[in-house]
Amino acid sequence: MAKDRVFRRTKTPKFMFEYPIGSKKQSVTSPGQIMRMNIPKRVDFAANVITKPEKRELRDFGPIYYAEILRQVGSDVRVVGNKEIVLKCGTNAYRTDIKWVYQDYYQVSSVVVSSYKNDQCVYLVVHPSSLANHENFERIVESLTFE
Repeated sequence: MAKDRVFRRTKTPKFMFEYPIGSKKQSVTSPGQIMRMNIPKRVDFAANVITKPEKRELRDFGPIYYAEILRQVGSDVRVVGNKEIVLKCGTNAYRTDIKWVYQDYYQVSSVVVSSYKNDQCVYLVVHPSSLANHENFERIVESLTFE
């Protein structure tokens, strides 16, 4: 449920995150994607819940698992950062920064925040356009909290 700039998932694992004014719902485009929104011409972002990848440590989720997803739709995928963070609710997570090229033209700097809960992987990803102020949109994925 997305309302008043907050998305809340009521199924397990329950979580929430904040999104900016002006965000518009979009159709989901991939398995596991439960919500997708955009701010026209500035940023796309999505929430995903999938079965925890077998034998995949959380620290490897973004740089290995998610980077491979990007390679299926883009090129020149480079992980430029991967660090452990603690969400406001106290849950351990990882933030992965990835630079890549979409459709052989668009330079994209994606930020993924991922966490494992109840044998599920919850990950939020934001894809700001080159015109966007990245710091403002990183807050979307960094606002993830579990209930």
